[in-house]
Amino acid sequence: MSAATAASARVTGTRMAGVRPPRRLAGRQRPTAGCLLDVYAEHIGGLTIGPDAKRIRRRAAERLLALYPDLAAWMARPTPARLADLRRSGAWPFVTWCFIEGHLTPSTFAVWVAGPTRRGGA
Repeated sequence: MSAATAASARVTGTRMAGVRPPRRLAGRQRPTAGCLLDVYAEHIGGLTIGPDAKRIRRRAAERLLALYPDLAAWMARPTPARLADLRRSGAWPFVTWCFIEGHLTPSTFAVWVAGPTRRGGA
């Protein structure tokens, strides 16, 4: 399958032969760190990025979850501490994925981090 075909299918939401949608966690259960890593690794496997980029994303998620296996508890930490954790671990893509998939609730965290230029301000 060509990269253009894969990109087109992602944009239109169509399903192609041999391409599985990412596995979702069942119900509203709080996932374990290992389960989150498994589902995230499956998601990364479907991205059209190189193997090094996939490894970097997976390792960043592993670093953050090694320090904070309970992400809900991590979200209760002060925002500056969480930002430092994300800078150290490089886990922005993982945390963003957690927000999008509903594993974490961004509250004001994501809005604050985005800053005025990303929200269309000065």
